[in-house]
Amino acid sequence: MESLHYFDTSHLNKILLLRDGESRLGQYFHLLPPTLPLKDALLASSAKFVIFGIPEDIGVRANHGNPGARSSWEVVRNTLCNFPFSENSNAKDIAVLGHLNTTPYYNDISSETDVNQLRQLTSRLDQAVAALVAVIISAGKIPIAVGGGHNNAFGLIKGMSQALGKSVNVANLDAHTDLRTTEGRHSGNPFRYAFDALVLDKYAVMGVQEAYTSQPIWDYIKRHLNQILCQTYDQISLRLDHTFEQALQNTLNFVKEKPFGVELDVDVMAHFPSSAQSSSGFTVGQARRYITVLGQHENAQYLHLCEGIISGEDGPYYAKALALMILDFCKARKPY
Repeated sequence: MESLHYFDTSHLNKILLLRDGESRLGQYFHLLPPTLPLKDALLASSAKFVIFGIPEDIGVRANHGNPGARSSWEVVRNTLCNFPFSENSNAKDIAVLGHLNTTPYYNDISSETDVNQLRQLTSRLDQAVAALVAVIISAGKIPIAVGGGHNNAFGLIKGMSQALGKSVNVANLDAHTDLRTTEGRHSGNPFRYAFDALVLDKYAVMGVQEAYTSQPIWDYIKRHLNQILCQTYDQISLRLDHTFEQALQNTLNFVKEKPFGVELDVDVMAHFPSSAQSSSGFTVGQARRYITVLGQHENAQYLHLCEGIISGEDGPYYAKALALMILDFCKARKPY
């Protein structure tokens, strides 16, 4: 695909930190040849999981959020590749594809670019994400997308729906519903657009901070209770209406009858650097548990980790959390 920047052996060798007596996960990951059409390369690979990056923050900026989500992919990829290898890591089931080339989008951005233009660029990006995901899923593989804003959920959902030929469901662990109005594409409305495009059937969101959610969104949820399950952080952790485990099961039961995507916005975790960082929220351990429980179901079709601003000295520290979540999902999804 023209929009894809492949990850190859030369890139891998530059980032590997080798130690005597140990192997690294990156040495066992599958790398796909750019000389073949992508679907042919995927069909020829024995890997089940295909990891790729979306290095962008255009959708976040189009939502008046804090930029920086463009940085996450590279740090998470490098961290994951340098984890020590063991047989229970599932490294031999994983292909690292590369990342979408977002440079052309940024070439169209200047200091004069307004929010409407950013939203148009986000819509263009939707098409690229959907096309890539459709190819991966139609080849029988499970995509794992890292980086960028939550706007990319729309492309993931659309691509999955196109590949499977039907509407799909989604589970989301998130401090926000991302159900804002269809005012133009951005990181705050991917699921609203997915509903309107008839590619999303049921949506279960867990961990929403009630204080961050406006009345029009509550009204929208109330009008669509047959399609939307919203379990807030306040219900789970403050008022104790149900336990975290009960909320997980409610989420799974709501989406499991159809193929579903597993979404995780890192702003659901307290103090995790993101485009909408919060001082209150779930722990990394709870987020990993969410991914494990949802990932264990045979209808789990993709994993999306988004909104992280992971860079600088603390970048590898936070990247480890997301790299662990990738491995959690791959381990949970077996046997497939």
